[in-house]
Amino acid sequence: MKKVILDTNIFISNPNAMFEFKSVIIPDIVIKELIKFEDELSHRGKASRDSLKNIEMVASIGDISDSVSYRDSSYKVVFSKGNVSNNDEELIRLSALHGAELVTNDISLRVRANINDVKTSSYKRRYISKTHPIHHINSKESEDVFGGNYVMPGGVNEYSTLMCNNRSSILVKTSPDGLAQPLLKKKIYGLVPRNREQFFAIDALCDQSAQLVALEGRAGTGKTLLAMAAGIEGVISCNYDQIIICRATVSVGREMGYLPGDVSEKMSPWMGSIKDNLQTLSESFNRSIDKWLSEGKIAIEPLAFMRGRSFKDKYIIIDEAQNMNEHEMKTVITRAGEGCKIVITGDTSQIDAHWLDKYKNGLTHVIARMRGQKLFRTVFLTKAERGELSELASRLL
Repeated sequence: MKKVILDTNIFISNPNAMFEFKSVIIPDIVIKELIKFEDELSHRGKASRDSLKNIEMVASIGDISDSVSYRDSSYKVVFSKGNVSNNDEELIRLSALHGAELVTNDISLRVRANINDVKTSSYKRRYISKTHPIHHINSKESEDVFGGNYVMPGGVNEYSTLMCNNRSSILVKTSPDGLAQPLLKKKIYGLVPRNREQFFAIDALCDQSAQLVALEGRAGTGKTLLAMAAGIEGVISCNYDQIIICRATVSVGREMGYLPGDVSEKMSPWMGSIKDNLQTLSESFNRSIDKWLSEGKIAIEPLAFMRGRSFKDKYIIIDEAQNMNEHEMKTVITRAGEGCKIVITGDTSQIDAHWLDKYKNGLTHVIARMRGQKLFRTVFLTKAERGELSELASRLL
């Protein structure tokens, strides 16, 4: 069984990482570093506290200095003798002593360990598949699809394409009982789908049983536009009484500093993308954007003031969700009460928060944890429809 020693940065990246290996050795110097960070009011502080709780839970089973078994894995804490002047050198020494692989995201430490003949590896969270599968079927199976008898592979509420004899395609959703459910062509607020992924997105947005929808895709794929169109149509048809827009205030590049005005004026620069999409829809909007805002039909809510709120019959858009962490995402989603629908949009290839990455952010977290739940739909959009330049830039840059 392969033994591994986990560096501190692995616990900070994912406090539950220790449960993904079969034989884990935890040096006491790593625990000391986590203790040093645990009082911080930051993501690092929270991750340190969660990591220490996990270590404490395993230690409560038995003598962790000897070895403790938990969920078919073993855990052991090893102690360094004397004062340790350099933690990196001590990790290398302990790895060589115990014949363990050193798991760290510190590139320089991996290089130095390899020079000392210590095997190393980096750690990345399990990355979910972000494509909608294409399955090939024959004519008989095609009849079963429309007869409601074709059993789909994969999870429930997943969107797929069925290719019949490589000639015609059927866009389907897997029903809760695992059967293929052909999708009907729909439009929202005058918008018709331009590709199969937008077809899937419109179905998810129009599905009243889908209380939480995640739209992930590159720039220009229509995520925010479709979400706004569905919200406007929902308010007009009285399914919801208000559209609430929330997003993380993370800048591209340097911060602008203090912004004058009240909450609405401070949030205005961050809502440019929403207003751009409303302007695109304004030709068939019948009311001006300013009037909808002044009437309170569209409200902008700062993320900082979400704690303690409770929403009912609201259509909530969480925009640029890739710049939110897991805690912030949970805070917003748990505000939803009866009659609410939440639509999350984001692009994990354009993360501006330097403490997040495509494996560790609120959007990826929601998709990974909620996928397969009856109230959740997720759609991955890959084809940019904004324009030729936008599509080229999102693909090549």
